[in-house]
Amino acid sequence: MSQRLRGWGVAAVAAAIATALPAAQYRTLDDHFAPPAVTTRAAWERRPASLREHVRASAGLLPPPDQIPLRPEIFGEIRLPSRSLTASRRPEAGR
Repeated sequence: MSQRLRGWGVAAVAAAIATALPAAQYRTLDDHFAPPAVTTRAAWERRPASLREHVRASAGLLPPPDQIPLRPEIFGEIRLPSRSLTASRRPEAGR
Protein backbone atom coordinates (compact mmCIF):
# COMPACT_ATOMS: atom_id res chain seq x y z
CA MET A 1 0.00 0.00 0.00
CA SER A 2 2.90 2.37 0.70
CA GLN A 3 4.02 2.18 -2.95
CA ARG A 4 0.54 3.12 -4.15
CA LEU A 5 0.31 6.11 -1.78
CA ARG A 6 3.80 7.49 -2.48
CA GLY A 7 3.60 11.15 -3.38
CA TRP A 8 0.14 11.62 -1.89
CA GLY A 9 -0.48 14.35 0.66
CA VAL A 10 -1.51 13.68 4.23
CA ALA A 11 -5.14 14.59 3.51
CA ALA A 12 -5.26 12.22 0.55
CA VAL A 13 -3.81 9.36 2.62
CA ALA A 14 -6.30 10.03 5.43
CA ALA A 15 -9.17 10.04 2.93
CA ALA A 16 -7.97 6.77 1.39
CA ILE A 17 -7.75 5.11 4.79
CA ALA A 18 -11.17 6.46 5.82
CA THR A 19 -12.79 4.95 2.74
CA ALA A 20 -10.95 1.64 3.13
CA LEU A 21 -11.86 1.13 6.80
CA PRO A 22 -15.39 1.06 8.26
CA ALA A 23 -16.35 3.95 10.50
CA ALA A 24 -15.55 3.17 14.15
CA GLN A 25 -18.42 3.31 16.59
CA TYR A 26 -17.19 4.80 19.84
CA ARG A 27 -19.21 4.64 23.04
CA THR A 28 -19.87 7.91 24.81
CA LEU A 29 -21.68 8.93 27.97
CA ASP A 30 -24.54 10.22 25.83
CA ASP A 31 -25.25 6.82 24.25
CA HIS A 32 -28.30 4.81 25.29
CA PHE A 33 -28.24 1.04 25.37
CA ALA A 34 -31.21 -1.26 25.73
CA PRO A 35 -30.81 -3.97 28.38
CA PRO A 36 -30.45 -7.48 27.01
CA ALA A 37 -33.72 -9.30 26.48
CA VAL A 38 -33.89 -12.24 28.87
CA THR A 39 -36.50 -14.74 27.74
CA THR A 40 -36.01 -17.80 29.92
CA ARG A 41 -35.75 -18.35 33.64
CA ALA A 42 -32.39 -20.11 33.24
CA ALA A 43 -30.98 -17.10 31.39
CA TRP A 44 -32.31 -14.78 34.09
CA GLU A 45 -30.64 -16.87 36.81
CA ARG A 46 -27.28 -16.75 34.95
CA ARG A 47 -27.41 -12.95 34.59
CA PRO A 48 -26.19 -11.99 38.12
CA ALA A 49 -23.09 -14.17 37.74
CA SER A 50 -22.26 -12.64 34.38
CA LEU A 51 -22.72 -9.12 35.77
CA ARG A 52 -20.41 -9.90 38.71
CA GLU A 53 -17.78 -11.26 36.33
CA HIS A 54 -18.10 -8.18 34.10
CA VAL A 55 -17.66 -5.80 37.05
CA ARG A 56 -14.64 -7.74 38.33
CA ALA A 57 -13.04 -7.74 34.88
CA SER A 58 -13.69 -3.99 34.49
CA ALA A 59 -12.08 -3.31 37.87
CA GLY A 60 -9.02 -5.41 36.98
CA LEU A 61 -9.85 -8.08 39.55
CA LEU A 62 -9.75 -11.07 37.20
CA PRO A 63 -7.89 -13.17 38.10
CA PRO A 64 -8.43 -12.20 41.73
CA PRO A 65 -5.35 -10.83 43.49
CA ASP A 66 -3.62 -12.87 46.19
CA GLN A 67 -5.07 -12.18 49.61
CA ILE A 68 -2.51 -11.42 52.27
CA PRO A 69 -3.17 -11.48 56.03
CA LEU A 70 -3.63 -7.96 57.39
CA ARG A 71 -1.84 -8.36 60.78
CA PRO A 72 -2.57 -4.83 62.00
CA GLU A 73 -0.29 -3.26 64.60
CA ILE A 74 -2.21 -1.36 67.29
CA PHE A 75 -0.07 1.44 68.68
CA GLY A 76 -2.54 3.63 70.52
CA GLU A 77 -5.99 3.66 72.04
CA ILE A 78 -8.17 6.42 73.49
CA ARG A 79 -11.24 5.53 75.53
CA LEU A 80 -13.97 8.07 76.16
CA PRO A 81 -17.30 7.48 77.91
CA SER A 82 -19.27 7.45 74.65
CA ARG A 83 -16.71 6.05 72.18
CA SER A 84 -13.28 4.58 71.75
CA LEU A 85 -10.62 5.30 69.13
CA THR A 86 -7.86 2.89 68.15
CA ALA A 87 -4.86 3.87 66.02
CA SER A 88 -3.45 1.08 63.93
CA ARG A 89 -1.54 0.51 60.74
CA ARG A 90 -1.00 -2.38 58.40
CA PRO A 91 2.65 -3.45 58.10
CA GLU A 92 4.29 -3.38 54.70
CA ALA A 93 4.02 -6.51 52.58
CA GLY A 94 7.75 -7.27 52.87
CA ARG A 95 7.82 -7.37 56.68
